[in-house]
Amino acid sequence: MTGLDVRQKKNQTLKPKEKLMSIFANIEAASAPAQQRYFADGTYLVELHKFVQGSSRRDSTPYVAVEATVIEVTNGGEESNTAGERVSWVVMCRQKETFLSAVKGFVAAASGVDYGDVTSDMCEELSAGDGSAIGGIEVVADAKTITTLKGNPFMKVIWRPSNG
Repeated sequence: MTGLDVRQKKNQTLKPKEKLMSIFANIEAASAPAQQRYFADGTYLVELHKFVQGSSRRDSTPYVAVEATVIEVTNGGEESNTAGERVSWVVMCRQKETFLSAVKGFVAAASGVDYGDVTSDMCEELSAGDGSAIGGIEVVADAKTITTLKGNPFMKVIWRPSNG
């Protein structure tokens, strides 16, 4: 019996396979892998792309995220992000007051309004849909690593309008 004969015999005795869901099911809806990193210490002029809200997979904690591209490094060191690099800023809503203050600062800078004029409706509007309502806006991001009360490093980003 040749190799071909054995394969044909095996194929005749196999039961029809059940239609299994492919591991690639719904791949059309998957986003492309992000080629970006978080802010490193430095001061940057950035172009905003997205401002989105979501919740963590681990414990469903709400968060907001900003995606941007560094246009210019105005103050940085060896570890700083570089011009042209895509960066992200994510702030989790674990401590409500800290979260709201950080988001309020970002929205004020991105929308060009005074800090006191930021409203929840404004935040919802800017982060609606795919979050691209802020796309193309340039702002300054001052990023600095601080140490939390628990002794953990934390990247604090202060946002301000670019005035440009």
